[in-house]
Amino acid sequence: SDNPSITCVPASLTIPAGESATDTIRFSPATGGSVTGNLEFVGNAISSPDTIAIAGFGATYGFAVSPQIMNMGNLRIGLTRDTVVTLTNTGNQDIVISSITSSLPQFTAIPSILTIPAGGTARDTVRFSPLVTGPVTVKIVFVSDSLWTDTLTITANGTLTGVAEKEEIPRQYALSQNYPNPFNPSTTIRFALPERGVVSLTVYNTIGQEVARLVEGVKEAGYHEVKFDASRLPSGIYLYRLNAGENKFVQTKKLILLK
Repeated sequence: SDNPSITCVPASLTIPAGESATDTIRFSPATGGSVTGNLEFVGNAISSPDTIAIAGFGATYGFAVSPQIMNMGNLRIGLTRDTVVTLTNTGNQDIVISSITSSLPQFTAIPSILTIPAGGTARDTVRFSPLVTGPVTVKIVFVSDSLWTDTLTITANGTLTGVAEKEEIPRQYALSQNYPNPFNPSTTIRFALPERGVVSLTVYNTIGQEVARLVEGVKEAGYHEVKFDASRLPSGIYLYRLNAGENKFVQTKKLILLK
């Protein structure tokens, strides 16, 4: 081979007269991007040597969150504060941030799933909703479908006093993972609307039967949350679906009730 990324396993073999043999061509890219090479087969046959031209692509994956450390300051219990982080795709393939998990319920990410094009960036909103007074530190872990991860560390402080802040209007529709999950018997579901419109939020069992309708009607642009009380339902897996903006946005997530 004229390219070390392209090899044959085994590199030599014997073929009986009038018969055939198989050989394995292995592609192990050492760099990202397009890779080309030629494999030359040399033997004692009259037709020797013979050559195969091979092309492949070295895919690279990775992303980075910026900033990786932040302080969201003091905030009164009952209020919310949003900040935006940037995720940069450092690879040459599109990646999906498949989950964003927080070590504390006071901090959430909206949306919790997003796609970043190769070499591109995406923005995500981190929300602080203090539940208790005093300083808190949280780690938010971003996980991609390639299993690459990065972590954001946030410090903040919950207070009993403070000035109400103007809430930002979200840039896109989003349905967040319910918290807590698993839960018993109630949980909170949050969603974001970039514009005023008709919204429905419905819970189904695994065979598609509607078991609860949590929201039905017109909602203003902004961040919303609703409590789901499942005390009358048996333990199991349920699905909740958000339809917003005359079906401009439809998303379904899974929740688990454990009694």
